[in-house]
Amino acid sequence: MQPLKLTIPGEYWDSQIYAGRLYLFERTGDIRTLDWDRMVHDWHIQPPLRIALECAFLRSDYLYGDRWSLLFSDAEIKSLIIRKFSELGEKHLELSGADVEKFSIRRQKNLFPFPHSDVAIYRKNMFVVSPSGVHQAACNKANINPISSRLDRKWDAPVLAVDASYLTLALAAGDEGLYELPLSQEKYERLPRAGPKRIEKRNCTDCSWTFYSIYGSSHVDAGFLAAYRRVPQTNDPFLTARVFEGLIPASSIFHNGVGYSWGNQDKLCQVSESTVRIVNYQPWAKETPERLSDLGSIDLAASGDIQTIQLSPWKGQVVSGAVALFGIVIECENALVVVPSEGATITFPGEVVNWRIFSRSIQYENQLHLIYDDRLEVLSFNQDYFVDQNQKQSGIRHFQPRFGRQPRSNYKGGLEEVPE
Repeated sequence: MQPLKLTIPGEYWDSQIYAGRLYLFERTGDIRTLDWDRMVHDWHIQPPLRIALECAFLRSDYLYGDRWSLLFSDAEIKSLIIRKFSELGEKHLELSGADVEKFSIRRQKNLFPFPHSDVAIYRKNMFVVSPSGVHQAACNKANINPISSRLDRKWDAPVLAVDASYLTLALAAGDEGLYELPLSQEKYERLPRAGPKRIEKRNCTDCSWTFYSIYGSSHVDAGFLAAYRRVPQTNDPFLTARVFEGLIPASSIFHNGVGYSWGNQDKLCQVSESTVRIVNYQPWAKETPERLSDLGSIDLAASGDIQTIQLSPWKGQVVSGAVALFGIVIECENALVVVPSEGATITFPGEVVNWRIFSRSIQYENQLHLIYDDRLEVLSFNQDYFVDQNQKQSGIRHFQPRFGRQPRSNYKGGLEEVPE
């Protein structure tokens, strides 16, 4: 199943989607906020395709879960849903310049350092990192401005990447290493205020949460996993503390493989000699050997017992990577490659200005944003609805909430469900 594409014209540096709003960082130095919910709801489409449109661009979570398993076991119903996505894929979905203005809530001056290195939204706050440090501003719908004009400088050190969860910012600070910056909110006043804490001093150019651990990426070193365990708090059964267990180098994770590596939730990946190796990560397993296990059976250029994904030489060196719900994303010098959880590898030729996934979102985790010189392409991958989440190799696993479990908010505004 090919991804759906919705095009928004304009010259942008970055994009974020959160709580029904699309934030567009324009290269002119402004931030334009679009009413994403209203735009999708008002889109002129045939009524039979409405469910496909809304699942693709508004509610990526809608067709997941046990409530649909019985229906999807019926081949006719499954075929009907797939056909709706296919028919929608034949439509030309593109906003006009007038539509961009129509659905704009506000266009305001970008008060963050520009151009920034990375940005994340967590608990109604936007965190922007750059060579001048870490800045925070509220993006609450109750405010007049979509992004508050009151900026809080959280740290003055140069930062390359940010990811957020567990009331903590993970910060990749290049040659200075990997840091954590605790966050405080009113309902968590009992948590002590603290400054940035260095977790590892080796080079770190990108970072991502792998459940309650953090994976650090680097083009200088092979990368590493900062492993934590969860410890329940005796005074509050719904709160847990993260306790540092130690650092696991990429050489131990990928069996002495050499190359750029990254991770997200239950999947860790490494590029080595033009191939990508995949390891499953389960930090809640009691025995250490059970926490890391090699994955196979991806039908692309197998090599020995470890299954690999071959990258063509013309695509160039790997620049960065990410793991989304719908599959693995690999940025190369001359192309961006997506290995979906089901189906053939998809290549997007050319160099992008920027790209985004939203893997810790609830409503937008099927989206990939590709920013080119003159447009933003919002790609929606929908094949993952029909994949066995317990058996998938490419893409993070979609965990179903359990009865009585207390989900935790994560940095994209959704709910983060962590197995025990």
